[in-house]
Amino acid sequence: MSLPLRRLGCALAALALMPSGHAAPTDDTDLPETLRRGYVGPIVGPADDGAYARGTLGLIRPSYGRASLYVAWRVMHLPVGAVAKESHERKGSWLEGSAVSQTGADEIDAWLAARGALQQRAPAVRPDYFRPGKLTVAGAGEIDTVEGQCGPDAFAFATRTLRELVADASLKAADRLAWIAGQDAVFARCTWAPGKTAAPPLPALLPASAPARLKALNAYQRAAALFYGDDYVAARQAFDAIAAVPDHPMRPWATLGALRSLVRDAVRDADWDAAVADAWTKRQLRGAEFSAAVAEPAVRHRARADAALTEISARAQAAAADAALAPVQAAIGYTLRRALLQLGPMAPLRLAMEKLDRVEDNPYALGTLDLFQQLYPQVAPDRPLGELAAVLRRHAWFDFIATVQACSDAPKAADAAACDAEHGHALARWQESKDNAWLLAALMTARQPAAKDLPAAEAARAVAAGRPEWASLQFYAARVLRAQGRGVDARAAVEAVAASRVVHRRDRALLEADEPGLARQPAVTEAQVRAEYDRFVALGPTEYRVRHLLVQTRELADAALARIRGGEPFEAVAAAVSADSGSRAKGGDLGWSLPVYFAPPFADAVKRLAPRGLSESPVQTQFGWHVIEVSEVRPRLVPPFEQVKARIQEGLERRAGQGQK
Repeated sequence: MSLPLRRLGCALAALALMPSGHAAPTDDTDLPETLRRGYVGPIVGPADDGAYARGTLGLIRPSYGRASLYVAWRVMHLPVGAVAKESHERKGSWLEGSAVSQTGADEIDAWLAARGALQQRAPAVRPDYFRPGKLTVAGAGEIDTVEGQCGPDAFAFATRTLRELVADASLKAADRLAWIAGQDAVFARCTWAPGKTAAPPLPALLPASAPARLKALNAYQRAAALFYGDDYVAARQAFDAIAAVPDHPMRPWATLGALRSLVRDAVRDADWDAAVADAWTKRQLRGAEFSAAVAEPAVRHRARADAALTEISARAQAAAADAALAPVQAAIGYTLRRALLQLGPMAPLRLAMEKLDRVEDNPYALGTLDLFQQLYPQVAPDRPLGELAAVLRRHAWFDFIATVQACSDAPKAADAAACDAEHGHALARWQESKDNAWLLAALMTARQPAAKDLPAAEAARAVAAGRPEWASLQFYAARVLRAQGRGVDARAAVEAVAASRVVHRRDRALLEADEPGLARQPAVTEAQVRAEYDRFVALGPTEYRVRHLLVQTRELADAALARIRGGEPFEAVAAAVSADSGSRAKGGDLGWSLPVYFAPPFADAVKRLAPRGLSESPVQTQFGWHVIEVSEVRPRLVPPFEQVKARIQEGLERRAGQGQK
């Protein structure tokens, strides 16, 4: 299933010529999103994935997903505490590059405002980023969903074009209205669901007497409408016809449009989709049975994808050498990376795995672990076999994952022969490396512990209690010791783990199953629960609905405040200038909160502005300069003690189990 090396080389050569610091053109179909918690919380994962990602590994299980086991491998190969304060904030991705910009004000609203200044009549179809769709879920049939079709960049591009037309004194009002009508026809296809009704009509052809610029734009509109109507072959032909005209004003964007049409057409493979749906979803086939069922469609799908990727790579290389296409070269680079993700996933998968080899690098900042999680199922839905396994297992961390997962009993009972083979592999790796990760793998895969496993168990008992893998090593070593008649030593190991603060309460069931009658950790007292409730009550009687924007200098804050006082919506100004990435996309909205959670100068300003108001001057905190608005206040509702007592107690027990105060 891997991409032929010659084609892979061409694709990567073209990619190397493309700029990468480009905010993704979001008018393309979104790739499957990985859950923000997904890097440590797959189908079966740690009880507290946040603490786990920061080094509190607790009891590692063979049923954990690949991402969770990678986190364990990485933590075990770094100094203790190295990841405790590591940032998990995404600052970019392989697809988007490292300079990922945030969309400010809503681009549809901006488009409708610009349009409304010239055309008072509302469009017949309200534009939207999404269109309705269907998703087939095993056991549940089809469910209604939405899918991205026309992204913010499409509307932003239309707004910019309209402003240029307004500035063009050679055009008449009727010319601009004709272009708006054509753009309405394009955007009407953004919300159209294929298969239910006929596609909305294409933009009308303009008469021969229309201005040349307007006719050029009309040709581009018609090609774009074909694209958004899912007629990718016709769209590519129309875009190619425009791109073939050297002095056509839309040539750069038509070149990009043709490339994107080629990608979407290649990705849409009805034959392959039907084969996978039948084998995977309908017949519930897995492993070798699934591979056999889709073997013939897979050959056709691979050949189709390879042919498309060859053409895409050639087009991208040609575009990189054409200086006239400079306005879209970054977007073409993005489109090529998207094509690799969707059509040749082995190439970016290898890049991601090579980056994950460097455990000292943050795997979250550029989404490297998320990228691996996204791409791996496209290459090998189950355990890799044969040549593919040999390639992937050259990465020590993946070898560790494949070894441990062979003995997982989730979602079905482990294959005894495979588990035993991996156990022998893990023992050999530990004996040659003396690496604690392989020591753990050897103990975790000891399905039927024997005398040959005792040296590993003894080595595990000698590991320092401060190591993040210590608890897991003691737990699995105890199983070996118990099987070899050393019950006293086994119980001592499990009791030591039970007495520690690194094991989540969920995992105590494992300890008690192996060693019934373990002494439980001291219970949280009624007085502790009451004190926590009183602390909660003392946080304050009033909640405030707060909006803010953050900038780094007083001058920038004054300018933002002047814009708001001049009539611009607070939300729009915050979206445009605020440095607070957490609230910027929400127009600066911080929701309902208590002053105690804010920095003191910020909290004082919030209380002064109640019940509603805009700060008279910017407020400085350690984060920078803020413009603050309070829109509402309300009494804080504190539930009675008896109503929340059990929840507080559970939280205190969980914190105690994790060693938190």
